[in-house]
Amino acid sequence: MKIIKVALYKKSKTLFGRLIRLKQNLQWYAGRYSQYSHTELVFEDGLFFSSSETDWWVRFKKIKPKKRNWDFIEIEITNSQYDKILKFCKSQENNNYNFTGIVLAQICNLNIKKDTEWFCSEITSRALQEANLLCPYSSLFINPARLAKLLEESWKKIK
Repeated sequence: MKIIKVALYKKSKTLFGRLIRLKQNLQWYAGRYSQYSHTELVFEDGLFFSSSETDWWVRFKKIKPKKRNWDFIEIEITNSQYDKILKFCKSQENNNYNFTGIVLAQICNLNIKKDTEWFCSEITSRALQEANLLCPYSSLFINPARLAKLLEESWKKIK
């Protein structure tokens, strides 16, 4: 068995981070989760994985998280599930940030997707779907608040 973490960032001051939090505050399911503006996967070696608007692409990155800015959900998974997630993430590395999708899907609720562009919660949820760890919602419409709620309902309390 292995552990993978979903990291939920709550202190974004970027334009998209603020817009995502604003929209989440208007959605019924967000509640206490509406503080989240960014998501990352954290592998056992400590590398974080996501698509970042500040980096402009999909990347693995060493991050030293400040505890007050992040919450984490730990998920115990099989070696096979871990390998599937890691394989998917490596296959998407260096793809572009989905600036169009974040506006059209997350802000305007339009279903327009380019296969090689991702925003944070979109790629995080898609990676988890690769290992059948998350229901098959369209990852294009999963924002950080929805991801946190889905994971907390299925797995463990947020730490």
